[in-house]
Amino acid sequence: MNIHAASPRVFAAHRFLRFDVFLPLALSAGTLFSVGVSAQSPAESARQTTLIIFADKPMHDAQWASLFAAFRRGQTILAEATPSLSGEVDLKRGDELAPGFEVKSPIVVHLHGSCTLLPRPRYVVVGPIGWVPRVKGHSQPFVNVECDRIVAMLGPLALAMNHNRRNTVMGEAIARVILHEWIHFSTQSAAHSDHGVSKSEFTVADLLAKDEPAHHKGRTQNRYKGPQL
Repeated sequence: MNIHAASPRVFAAHRFLRFDVFLPLALSAGTLFSVGVSAQSPAESARQTTLIIFADKPMHDAQWASLFAAFRRGQTILAEATPSLSGEVDLKRGDELAPGFEVKSPIVVHLHGSCTLLPRPRYVVVGPIGWVPRVKGHSQPFVNVECDRIVAMLGPLALAMNHNRRNTVMGEAIARVILHEWIHFSTQSAAHSDHGVSKSEFTVADLLAKDEPAHHKGRTQNRYKGPQL
């Protein structure tokens, strides 16, 4: 097994961090569904995708709303260039699933750590910010997002933001990491582009999408690589 990992350049020697921790989490999440999790073909993904998001730490309704809104904006933009991301996406909160909930071939997202953006001093962040496991060369439908590390990247910007603004900025960042990894899974390709969410490296500004006020304040030298093989 190996992984696609969105990680800092200095993290190249530690790309397999936490995969052994994630595996039982992924299996336990899969037991919630009557139909097992399996890879979708691009045609199946284009018709309808169910994205189920689990969070380690409780998130307020406003945080979920910001994340879902940012994801839908990003999907609409990316679908033009990546047809496998087009079609209907049913977004589900893992904490709201009822026992016996049925879904065919979901993509399961696990948000690790706290996804609440709080002011932090600037320092070098080490470790992946997003990754998907690969088995026998195939990307699996399990997206992992390291919220603690994203918060550490964006924390220096948060002091000047109100509560709603922080939710918006954090939602954008998480959505872009999910979309980056979803492209790898939906296309079964490790390829990257020179710009946009498919870049092999993310700056803080890249995490903020087209969010102009934070985009201009968020310049930093911390750079984050996308999935590597």
